[in-house]
Amino acid sequence: ASVGSQLVWTDEFEYNQITRPLKIAYKQTPLNKFVEQTYGTFNNYAAIQNRELSKSVLRTINDDLIYGDTTNGGSLQPLGLHAMASLYPTSLNGETDDMNIDSAETALSLGELRKLIDNMKYGVDFLYFPKAIARRLDAYVQEAGVANTIGTFNFTKEEIGARVTAFEGVPIVRTDYLVEETVNVGQDSSTLRSKNSGSGNYSIFAIKAGQVAFEEPGLTFVFGGDTNEQGQLMRTEFFPQLENFDASGLRKTSYYNLADGSIMAVGRISDVDDAVVTV
Repeated sequence: ASVGSQLVWTDEFEYNQITRPLKIAYKQTPLNKFVEQTYGTFNNYAAIQNRELSKSVLRTINDDLIYGDTTNGGSLQPLGLHAMASLYPTSLNGETDDMNIDSAETALSLGELRKLIDNMKYGVDFLYFPKAIARRLDAYVQEAGVANTIGTFNFTKEEIGARVTAFEGVPIVRTDYLVEETVNVGQDSSTLRSKNSGSGNYSIFAIKAGQVAFEEPGLTFVFGGDTNEQGQLMRTEFFPQLENFDASGLRKTSYYNLADGSIMAVGRISDVDDAVVTV
């Protein structure tokens, strides 16, 4: 602007309003009067079934948060990590595969892992690893390849065989819910929910957590709903007498989804082969 000229007000940034409808997961079971005496009292029976239902709902949610897919799983599914990562561009700032790296059915490359962390501009709170690939990283550091690449480490007796718990200072979270996947899972609309117990391919996720309600750029697990009290992940309902059953009933219900505060909330390396780690 020149001296004395009128300054023009314009919006510097444009924001896209994004909504995430809560999805519903429920488990319910009859409390059969014929078998309740096995548990001592009815209260014991109901309490045990309540714990089992809670665990079952949590398993469903954990699976959906990775492999949930509204395209192939239907509108009742949440938007899981694979589906979310597939919506992000593969090139930002001129560098391809910034946060959506296809390992092309090869072993985990530490170079690609460093690249993924670097390109998460808001930082990474944790790396979500399948156990098979985490074990490969352990072996790389402890016994399989260190001497051939960066010299020999000296370990005490207590440290031999120890797990790698972080990479570049970022904690590694191992999970049973990242399973063997079909080739190209999450890279196109037809394979977002595909799992394959014999493929030997896995995915790794880099997660930036944040509270979307406070305009933070990370990933938020959202839950609640009109019929759940604030802060309540699961609601318990008891039915004194089921119609046509000699039993009462117990139901656990949860309303949940994921919300991303930016396209840099989730990063991914997919098609990682269960093989010796490379540099």
